[in-house]
Amino acid sequence: MGEFASGNRESTYWKEESVYATLPTTSLINLKNCVVTPNVVRNFEEVNNDGNDSNLLNYEEGVEDVGLSIEYNPQTWRELVLAIGKATNTSVSTYYSHVFSQNTDKDIDSFSVQRVQYNTSANIIETYSGCKFNNFTISWNTSGGGAGKYVKCSGDIIASTYSVIASLGSAEASVPSETLIQSRYAALTINDVAIGECMSGNLVYDNKLSDSWYGNENRDEMNPTVVKFKGQVSINYDDTSIQTLFKSGSAISNCSVVFTRTATSDIATFPLTGMVITKNPSVTKIQDLNVMVIDFNCTMVLPTITDSRDDYIE
Repeated sequence: MGEFASGNRESTYWKEESVYATLPTTSLINLKNCVVTPNVVRNFEEVNNDGNDSNLLNYEEGVEDVGLSIEYNPQTWRELVLAIGKATNTSVSTYYSHVFSQNTDKDIDSFSVQRVQYNTSANIIETYSGCKFNNFTISWNTSGGGAGKYVKCSGDIIASTYSVIASLGSAEASVPSETLIQSRYAALTINDVAIGECMSGNLVYDNKLSDSWYGNENRDEMNPTVVKFKGQVSINYDDTSIQTLFKSGSAISNCSVVFTRTATSDIATFPLTGMVITKNPSVTKIQDLNVMVIDFNCTMVLPTITDSRDDYIE
């Protein structure tokens, strides 16, 4: 009997494309603890019968709708560039500074994903090319004890092509040595006030990609339509400050989420520009602390990050 595919014998890689929907073959970047959920649909057009009976005559091949979702635990924030646009690589003493920004046309780079399921007889290698993030989410959870408290990145991807091929591209020569980013590094500030106990939260980049068009069976390049930024945080609280900000109905200044792994040299700062609170319910918990869940929108969330890497997409 052959070896059945197993999730703990699997690796996922990504790399930005220099030519849309063309698989790069070198410097592929590995994603840690990555879970891939494919969503590839082969569409068929129905051909009706000639009226002799109620059965269909046959099916003819139509377009191939290619998509997938991924979630993983990040070592660096390099993948985030793919959801936003571009970043700088400025040398500062012993580390590098990366200032994220959108491209002038608000477009985002395409990339390829290779999913490898290792097998003693022959590896199963699935390739998705012409990928773009329809949305990208950063989430964290510091509530309670136990393991599994890493920051999680996830995204829904719309792609152009899907294939099963025999070979995997080569991995990047300089593999990240950083540990995985943990939720306990997160610190929340609202209205220039540090929130002491932020239990969990998420930041969402929603690119609302157009479905593009099909010149053949595969989707052509997609572009963002309206880019939106939103999020949610859960906090313990002891006053009415958040309720007051919610009732004001105004944008709140000096808001941010900061992940600090090492002071100065390894920090990710996410300014929540133009933040407005849309909901802030706090359900009564008879035998526990009440938790306020804050939903918010922002006009912009463009981070500044420092770390040891010099290869963020520019």
